[in-house]
Amino acid sequence: MTSLAIALGILVVAFLAGNAALAARERRLIRQRGRQGFRAFAAQFSDSAVPEEVLVAVHDYLRGRVFAKDFPVSATDRLDGIYGLDQEELGYDLPKVLVACRRTWPEDGAYSLDRLSSSTVRGFVELLAGLPERDSRK
Repeated sequence: MTSLAIALGILVVAFLAGNAALAARERRLIRQRGRQGFRAFAAQFSDSAVPEEVLVAVHDYLRGRVFAKDFPVSATDRLDGIYGLDQEELGYDLPKVLVACRRTWPEDGAYSLDRLSSSTVRGFVELLAGLPERDSRK
């Protein structure tokens, strides 16, 4: 029983240390970037015709994935690095993001998460922006 308690204690300490490291990294990024909000995020896409609902959905989704309340999302952020998103996790969360940005995932197999032009926020935004709009009558 004692060895089980020690193992559990080690797991708890490792978990807390990992969370503290992530929170410290986020605070460092906030200091470097400043407290940029949605407008600064959207300005990073001014060179493309990305619908605002896509930008809002992605921005809100990614801010919900970090500890810091006012985390400044950047188009160049790696999804797997800062947000801990791999394709499996992204596929799990995709339905709620699609609803939020009023997009639909075609069932014809024409789209796949493999189509991400990069594993960055910009690649994710561009993938969603290229999807068909959801029929609002459904």
